Amino acid sequence: MPVPLLAVFVPALVGALASAAGTIIGRAIIAMGVGVVTYTGLRTGLDSIFNNVKSVISGAPPGVLQVLGVMKLDVVLSIVFSAIVARMVLNGLTGETVKKWVTK
Repeated sequence: MPVPLLAVFVPALVGALASAAGTIIGRAIIAMGVGVVTYTGLRTGLDSIFNNVKSVISGAPPGVLQVLGVMKLDVVLSIVFSAIVARMVLNGLTGETVKKWVTK
């Protein structure tokens, strides 16, 4: 009869110890001044900036738009916004949140 008893209590004990270890390690890391910050609404903010840039450019006089076209400003903006999005993806963007480790 001791074998079934061990089969029930050992997994429960291991699970409890694993949970407690995670909590203890997390508290130790926080005590050392390290935490996690979650940034939300990144897509909304990026869309807002992109729309503002488009509205400012579309309101410019035709001569200014021609000069900006020669300077390839559209390509520059595309590269910049693509780099921002790529950086967010590499930093672990899932949905609209980014979690980042910070120190106090």
